Formats: sequence, structure tokens, C-alpha cells
Amino acid sequence: MCKHCPTPDIEPFKPRVREGIKFLEANGPSDWRNLLAPGRIDLNDSTDCVLGQIFGDYHRGKERLGICEKFAEAAGFAEPELDDDDSSDEDDPQAARTRALTAAWVAVLAESAEPVGASA
Repeated sequence: MCKHCPTPDIEPFKPRVREGIKFLEANGPSDWRNLLAPGRIDLNDSTDCVLGQIFGDYHRGKERLGICEKFAEAAGFAEPELDDDDSSDEDDPQAARTRALTAAWVAVLAESAEPVGASA
């Protein structure tokens, strides 16, 4: 997120991120936290998103974990697509929600007691 973007309200997104973390703890690679560079997380990018950083690509991650798109969204790995796509890029609610979810991942990982990857 750049310094020109408004700071998103991430609180509503944190429960989904926590579900994603619980799922990765139970089903992901044992070193998944070390594979993440929190400062590089970008849920708009299939290789820099959480699953992309862990598995090399968002879709490969879903396949390896055996999850569908709906579950990925519920676990905070992706933001559901909004029906209304008539917004300009500046006030795109989909982009704002994805930025907020990305920020929630960074915040929850920072709050976490376990170490995460050193490269940020």
C-alpha cells in the first residue's frame, strides 16, 4: 500500500485472516511462516499473495491445499469479487477491500507470537 492510499479499516478483515492462519497451521507446510515476507504481501498479485509466497502461485496453493475459491475467500486468502464494477480505479471498492485484507494479513502476522520470514 502506498503512502497516498487512505489507511483502510482492517478490523473487519482480521477474523478471516486468523482463520487462514489456523488453516495453514493445520494444513500448510510446517515452515509456512518462514516462507512469507510480510512486507511483500500483496493480495492483488498471484505470486506475492500469501498462498503465492508459500506455494509459488495463488492457484497452485489452492490446489496443493485442496481448497476452492469460496474457502480461500472465507480464510482471507482472497477477497470475494463485488458485483458492481462501474467504479473508477481511484474509488474502486474492490481494490479498497483487497488493500484492507492485505493490511490485515500484515497486522495479524505482526501480532503473532511466532516468527515470520526475515525478508520484509
